[in-house]
Amino acid sequence: MWLEPMLRKIIKAGIIVSLGIMLGRIAGFFREAVIASKFGATSDSDIAITILTLPDLFLTILIGGAVSAVFIPEFKKLGPADGRRLYFEGMVLTLASFGFISIVLSLFSRDIVSLISPGFSQDTLAESGNYLRIVFWSIPITAATAMVTSYLQSDGRFVVPALGTLIFNAILILVLALSPQSSALFYLSWAILVASMVRLSSQILNVPRLFASNNPTGGKTRIFNKGMLFRYFQVVSTSGLLFLIPVIARGFASFEGDGAVSILNFANKIIELPMGAVLTVIPIVLLPRLAEMSANADVKEMQSTVSLAAGLTFVVATAVSIYFAWFSPEIATLTFGWGNLSNESLNEISRLLMLGALALPAMGLSNLVQMIFNAKGDTKVPFVISLISVVLFIPLCLLFVTTFEIEGLMISNTIIFWLLFGTQSIFLFRRHKINLFKVLISLDIVRMICVLGCSSVIVMIASYLLPTSVGVQIIVALLGGVLSLSLAFLAVEKIRSILLIKFKRRVDNNEINVNS
Repeated sequence: MWLEPMLRKIIKAGIIVSLGIMLGRIAGFFREAVIASKFGATSDSDIAITILTLPDLFLTILIGGAVSAVFIPEFKKLGPADGRRLYFEGMVLTLASFGFISIVLSLFSRDIVSLISPGFSQDTLAESGNYLRIVFWSIPITAATAMVTSYLQSDGRFVVPALGTLIFNAILILVLALSPQSSALFYLSWAILVASMVRLSSQILNVPRLFASNNPTGGKTRIFNKGMLFRYFQVVSTSGLLFLIPVIARGFASFEGDGAVSILNFANKIIELPMGAVLTVIPIVLLPRLAEMSANADVKEMQSTVSLAAGLTFVVATAVSIYFAWFSPEIATLTFGWGNLSNESLNEISRLLMLGALALPAMGLSNLVQMIFNAKGDTKVPFVISLISVVLFIPLCLLFVTTFEIEGLMISNTIIFWLLFGTQSIFLFRRHKINLFKVLISLDIVRMICVLGCSSVIVMIASYLLPTSVGVQIIVALLGGVLSLSLAFLAVEKIRSILLIKFKRRVDNNEINVNS
């Protein structure tokens, strides 16, 4: 009785969030494709990628998912008036602190680029540093946007925050498409700043009026306290450490020649599409609910919710992994094949994508486990595990890059995320008695994976026999993926029973309408 309504809620909210994020990720794809078309795999494309990704690096290190993880549970606990006060306090602190950080980063912009990408030439370092002095001012604006997003999501408003990335990328695409080649990087740097302002404004317009019933600044006691600050730094340290993994990989890639950073980044962008638009949706939707369960000490319901979420994440991620790996040449060609990239670069992106897709189930499950730890208020263990993972990633890169060159970086990435998920799951069971391994080897999940695997093999054979054009292969991938997932879910008796009951009810209602 519990499974059906909870599953329905997850799917309904997940579809809303997923569609919004998907549009943003697709726009991100077009943005990367426009960069590839505009600059090719050159030093200019490396500069463009640098000024786009470095602010994200610092935002992830300093914010990550910490704003939502810390503030959403607090917003759920507080009443409307105190929630507004906390929101107002958070906005003031965010703008002030990150404004100061932006000043410091701007002063040392060239040194920062040299540290992140030591293989860049002196001219590339100087040009990147100049543009970053402009782009770094988007950091306090984006940080404030994260605060507004957490406030909206705690109030059940998911649509506008989910569209934020679409708004941001759409502006960048427009500017890149219209700007002249000689000054495209200059226009891009200012477009990043303007796009950040537009995204923040769109979300602020969706916030309920702060002074409608109570003055958020009227209370004398500050709601934001040291305990929240401590939890914030623990969560942000964990997510920041994990974000260092692709940054470290790009650092190694900078020694592989001009364009290597761009090629690795393009492959990662493809992997980020299903990760951001599908696999992270469940944690986003469930975080407010799990925080409420943890506060109420509702252990049984939390275990049921986590089991359902883990099963969904694993099956969907496995399906995405299979199809992205098999159809990696077509996906790479569709995404970046219409620009100035050579066939050799496209083949390299395809190989990296095939290897990186193998990490998707681990990445999705690891993100879910991290959310469970946050809901439980246990932030120390994830931090330690993430720190160890980053430290291990460096020797892994050194080991594999000497043999497999740039592909070795993606192999290292895949290995480290599976180790990360396995370690997280062990400690989740030891500390909170939540056994994800038991969920993943349950009869229903094993049956779903078997059906998924068999149907995927049939689709692969069909793709081999059909014409090799990109359009035909992408259609086969989309239809095959939907078919495989549908058959996998139908392999579960509970789901079949729910659908059968709904079908019978609809038939009975139709008969009643006909008779009346």
